[in-house]
Amino acid sequence: MKLEFLRERVFHLDEEAAHDDALHERLCAEYSAEVDRLKAELSKTYGKPLRAGSTNTRLVPLNGVVRYAVWKVRKRHLFVAAAREDRECPMWLVLGATSGGAA
Repeated sequence: MKLEFLRERVFHLDEEAAHDDALHERLCAEYSAEVDRLKAELSKTYGKPLRAGSTNTRLVPLNGVVRYAVWKVRKRHLFVAAAREDRECPMWLVLGATSGGAA
């Protein structure tokens, strides 16, 4: 598995931000929009995603996925995802590749 963290928002140092509902909603919307933008860009090269959605999937090895898209590229899965496991955990925008396996 290979992961490239494109963007990260850390909350563990800021207790107030960790529990700011409006901030979390705004960040989820921003990160989701960024996944959609990257999905459109990657689709120009790799075609329509194999899967896309807004919940955890075994094709994306992250917890707390809020938006994702996955492509089958040769024998691997290429994915872009926004994820946040818990309020105190970082929010990530990730580009990754995993071994193919079954979809």
